Amino acid sequence: MKKLFPKKHRHFRNHLDASGQQGVFDEKTFLFVLKRECVRADRAGRRFSVLELRLPESRGKCSEEWILNVLAKRIRITDIIGWLDCSTLGVLLTDTSGEGSFEFLNRIIPPISDGGSVPDIQIHTYPNDMGDRGFSFNNPDGDEFGETHFDQSGNADLFFPDRLSVASPLVGQLSEMLIVGAALLFLSPLFLLISLTIKVSSPGPIFFRQERVGRRGRTFYCYKFRTMHRHSETEKHEEYFSYLMKTAVPMLKLDNSGDSRIFPAGHLLRASSLDELPQLINIVKGEMRLIGPRPCTPHEYEQYRTWHRHRTDALPGLTGLWQVSGKNKTTFDEMIRLDLRYIKEKSVLLDLWIILKTMPVVVVQFLEDRELKKNSEELQANALRNSPFLNAVSSSSLIEKSKKAQKKE
Repeated sequence: MKKLFPKKHRHFRNHLDASGQQGVFDEKTFLFVLKRECVRADRAGRRFSVLELRLPESRGKCSEEWILNVLAKRIRITDIIGWLDCSTLGVLLTDTSGEGSFEFLNRIIPPISDGGSVPDIQIHTYPNDMGDRGFSFNNPDGDEFGETHFDQSGNADLFFPDRLSVASPLVGQLSEMLIVGAALLFLSPLFLLISLTIKVSSPGPIFFRQERVGRRGRTFYCYKFRTMHRHSETEKHEEYFSYLMKTAVPMLKLDNSGDSRIFPAGHLLRASSLDELPQLINIVKGEMRLIGPRPCTPHEYEQYRTWHRHRTDALPGLTGLWQVSGKNKTTFDEMIRLDLRYIKEKSVLLDLWIILKTMPVVVVQFLEDRELKKNSEELQANALRNSPFLNAVSSSSLIEKSKKAQKKE
């Protein structure tokens, strides 16, 4: 890959060559390098660090050229320098922990200070779940360098999600929000009918609000029509999800195991996916889009491996590539790979294909669910054969029903 050195710095290129560095990456190329390094770290279980140097407005002798030459003399041949934006330099330190980056920082601060003002510097380590904390050095006044003070508060929680996340085109997102807003008005009679059905079927609120993880790992409240009895426990679902993550079995719904938490009308809403319609509100609020990875719960997100978390690089969606590519017939890792594939290959044509395919898939899933209910004994036995967890859930449900029947007698 060709390294790009800004024109105004070309007279320093020979100096950089002498230390093994051919130049400085431009912003777009450096971003690609960071993404590639994240993939390598995910696959190999390695970590790396990025130094973020925000150049001071009043630089004096401490110019970009001065800082670049200081860095060029001290980085390894495997390290990379690039622009994060027009006023911020980044230094990629491969196979380097937060502590190792701190040592590197101690080596470059003194010579940089010889040029006058020292830039604000932060260290971000990837992945950020390996015990490393970032470091930051702030020199807001642009004063002469004196004693070094570091704050161990910087971290990669926002740096990598912000840099690597896929931003939705503003015009497209605004257009989608307007279209969905109009759809909400058009669907208001259906909303009213579903609301009345829920009220008649089960006491409690019409809507169910649950905390979910969205783009960049930020949480929001996702809306659904309530399909379970009020105050239903969630431990069973959390245990089931943990089981799915550890085993390569199809992601069958707990609904198919006779989940007693769901009231009768709730089964119909879930089978037809009508319970998801209130998420149109989340789209209008800008928290979701029509198409994207499904938002997970914080409990699920905490159990994700590092590469799983890249599915939050884009806004979550109401439907997506996973939903139209097998859904309940896929394993957890297959779901993640489909989401990552969508984020990587996202296009207008792919979005259109997913939208057109969503409704037929929903109809087929609804018919399959009805068939499963009609022939419950035979079909549930086949569906649960390869899922010990669901078998255990189903057995416990039968035991509970038996105990209740004995008490009544």
